[in-house]
Amino acid sequence: MKKNVAPLLAIAFVVAAISTGVFYGLFSGRLGATSPDLQRRSLVIAARSLERGTVLKLEDLRVAEVRLKAPLKGAFESPEKLVGATVIDPLDENEPVMAAGLAGTDSSSGGVPSGMRALSIHVYESSGIVALLRRGSKVDIQAVSERNGAFALNTVLQNVEVLSVSPADPAAGKSAVPIVTVLAKPMDSDVVALADSGTHLRVALRNPFDNETEPRKSLTVPDLYHSTESPKKRASNPASRDSLTASTAGAPAGGGAR
Repeated sequence: MKKNVAPLLAIAFVVAAISTGVFYGLFSGRLGATSPDLQRRSLVIAARSLERGTVLKLEDLRVAEVRLKAPLKGAFESPEKLVGATVIDPLDENEPVMAAGLAGTDSSSGGVPSGMRALSIHVYESSGIVALLRRGSKVDIQAVSERNGAFALNTVLQNVEVLSVSPADPAAGKSAVPIVTVLAKPMDSDVVALADSGTHLRVALRNPFDNETEPRKSLTVPDLYHSTESPKKRASNPASRDSLTASTAGAPAGGGAR
């Protein structure tokens, strides 16, 4: 009886070994495929504890090599870009330096350069142009106002850069308008804010290589008809002749003041 059991045990052992090998071969490849190799990435960390208000120097930072599947959002790979930035949230030694905890970098300031202001304006009747706007687009800002039934258009700013575009909210119905955020000089920020509150603003999209500006001017609806009249028709139009006489009567001889 014992002689018959021994061969059976040997056969069972061999079968178990083969099954284990097959099982490991089938599933080990799948387990390895679900854990892709992590890439080595550079990460800027604090070389020492940094208090709030610290202006970063190169010696305050160092670079650590870490393995990550994807770049860490808000982190930095090069310490040179952070020199001169100010610490907002205190950092412990070896803690990663994040954009949200700094001031004075383009990432933390929303792309607003030093000495400039970001302004949001409500844009009316320019839906076609707004659809073409992208970050970095250059536009002119025009203000349309109405007083006692008379409409006038003024160019408020020229050649300003677009920071962001927020489409109109469909839930707001007909009153919804897109909002465009632009960069402006501090001296122009009050003008834009007042124009946004008291007029309807439009935008005119520029060629990205066109940096020329012209003197600001005001245009009314009657000006449109005068500018489109031919010289012959303008001469035969009493109103045009009167306006022309009135405009030249006060001008000194010889083509204007010197």
